[in-house]
Amino acid sequence: MLDVLNVEDHDTYLEEALSESTSYSSGAVTYDDFMTAYFDNLTYNIGVNYKGSCGYVAMAMLLSYYDTYLNDNIIPEQYDIVSNGNDSDIISHRNSPGVLRDIVVNIDDTTDNTLRKMSATDYYSHIDGLSNASLHAKLITIGASHGYYNFSASSAQYSAGTYFSSRYVVLNDYLLNVAQMNSTDYELSYLNYESDSSKSDSVKQFALQRIMEGKPVLLSIYGAKGGHVVVAYDYEYDEDTSSYSIYCHMGWGANKTHVTPESEGFTVYRTALTLDLDTEHSHSNNYGITTIINNVPNTEYYCYDNCNIITYINKRGEHNYTNSYDPYSTTQHKAYCECGEYILEEHSSSIDACTLCGEPHTHDYSDHYSRVSGSQHRSYCACGASKLSAHVTSSGSGVLNNRVCIFCLATVEEGFSIILSTSQLPHTENGSYILPSGIIVLMDEDIEAYMNGTLEFIYPNEDEVA
Repeated sequence: MLDVLNVEDHDTYLEEALSESTSYSSGAVTYDDFMTAYFDNLTYNIGVNYKGSCGYVAMAMLLSYYDTYLNDNIIPEQYDIVSNGNDSDIISHRNSPGVLRDIVVNIDDTTDNTLRKMSATDYYSHIDGLSNASLHAKLITIGASHGYYNFSASSAQYSAGTYFSSRYVVLNDYLLNVAQMNSTDYELSYLNYESDSSKSDSVKQFALQRIMEGKPVLLSIYGAKGGHVVVAYDYEYDEDTSSYSIYCHMGWGANKTHVTPESEGFTVYRTALTLDLDTEHSHSNNYGITTIINNVPNTEYYCYDNCNIITYINKRGEHNYTNSYDPYSTTQHKAYCECGEYILEEHSSSIDACTLCGEPHTHDYSDHYSRVSGSQHRSYCACGASKLSAHVTSSGSGVLNNRVCIFCLATVEEGFSIILSTSQLPHTENGSYILPSGIIVLMDEDIEAYMNGTLEFIYPNEDEVA
């Protein structure tokens, strides 16, 4: 069964979509995430379904979302229709970026049904002529190249209708040959019960789960009006009925951007498909803000995640430098905002590496010290790592027990008399030495070299220097 509406219901939707009196109606003014904000405000920049092409309209909406949200290369620039406005509150524009609204004839004369009477061949000639400007049209021509467009005059009203299998093939063809992706760059996940209405709940649950994961769903639904393809992108839990509702963009006008299938008379969920993309974020700059200075307009373009514009409730024009991190130096990394701006931050303490950017950590045991015994203290790195170290004291005058460690400032206590001469101990040319307990006694001349790690000790018994 094709996903197409009954003729009368199709015409009603089309007239509402093209009517100048049809306005945005969901009533939402704030959004917790960009996906919901994008589809609810996709009020104009979508393809027009004249001949049962809802499947192609929905596929174009799905692709235009990912082009704006994820990677600007998903749709070639020739198909991008940007969202323009004169202030930074994008939500107030009610006009998400998308694709060409491909109205192919004059619809002002409501008494003339010429378009609806057009043959499948004549309509296709219009679509083919728009295929370099309209993504909706391009997708229809891809479908036609696989034999999915019905040129039969008796099926003109449904000539651009689709099945699940045809949408699957068209999406693959587009991603490989138009978006120039490799087959490893994406995955189409789906549940197809097109011919088994008893599995409607399974399809709904699959769609609900994917929406909860932040993925819009290409959804096929069915009811008394026939079959239809929409993009499902939002949900709501009803505590009274302990059930979930799914909200869809119906692919028509501004009044049908956030409705449930059931509210429109569709009770059966037939197929659900999502697109998983393995690609880095590429700023789309699909939002334009025009300012007029001295009667000269100037338009600056922004990606949805730029902090200069408000695209959903969590975007309030303030940078949040927690999106990603890159190593910068041994002590700092770059902390990025989602918009691409970054600041330099000190590494986050870790035993082996920075917990944020992964930069390997070299311990510096000079942060602080604590006494352990008369001969040892514990040296700490700023990351929390520690090690036992021998006290280090200057030679000075007086007995060893009257000296203090130059690091931990604790009293150095040898605990027994020195029997060996300093020449029999590890020593330096200046006379510094290491006691059997490990305590290091430094001559004043050696202190600087010890501090910078260049002091060498002579080990007489092994005739070696360390």
